[in-house]
Amino acid sequence: MIDLVTLKTFPSMNLKEYVRDTGTKLMVFSPFVSFLQGLEDMNSELAVRNALQVVQDAIEGTDCGVLGICHLNKKADLDAVEKLLGSVAFANYVRSVMLVKCENRETAQHRLVHAKHNWSIKGSDLLYTPECIGEPRSQDVRVIWSMPESNVEADNLYDRTKKPEKKSAVAGSISEVPRRRPSRSGYRRSRGGWVQS
Repeated sequence: MIDLVTLKTFPSMNLKEYVRDTGTKLMVFSPFVSFLQGLEDMNSELAVRNALQVVQDAIEGTDCGVLGICHLNKKADLDAVEKLLGSVAFANYVRSVMLVKCENRETAQHRLVHAKHNWSIKGSDLLYTPECIGEPRSQDVRVIWSMPESNVEADNLYDRTKKPEKKSAVAGSISEVPRRRPSRSGYRRSRGGWVQS
C-alpha cells in the first residue's frame, strides 16, 4: 500500500502512531527539510539534530526506514556529503547518504553513488535511466538499471573543474542545428540542439 501524505496533512499526524498502526516499511520525504516539524533554521546543527531525532524516535523499534531527499548547494570547494543544503548535521546524523548526478543529458542516464555508509558495506555505483511508458509526458515511468564500468569517488562526482573532451570533428555548422525540438520524430538531442537521427 502506498499512502500519500502532503505538507498540509503531515503536521496533524502523530508520526510514531502512524508508523506503528500502519506497519509502514518506508517513508520518503521530498524535500526532507519541509517535513521536519519545528525546524526553524536548517543551518543550525542543533536544530537539525533535534528535528531528525523526532523522526528517529518515530521509527525506533520498527522495520521502517526513512529516505529523505535533499537538495545540494553549488559550492565547488566542498566534499560531496557537505554539499547538502543546510547544516552538516543532515549528513552527520544519518547512517547512509546516496548522491545522484545526471551522467548523460541526451539519454537521461543518472549515476547513484553511495557516499556515506556507516554500519554497511559501500555499495557499487548504479546507473539508471527513467523511461516514459506510453504517451509522452505520461506519469507511467519505468527505470532501467545498469552497472557502470567503474565506480566514481563521491567527492569527484560533482567536479566542475574537469574540462570537456575535445571533439575531433564538428558535424555541420551551428547554423544547421535547430535550437528548438522539431515537430516530427526522427530527431535526437545533441550538444548544439536537435539533429536528425
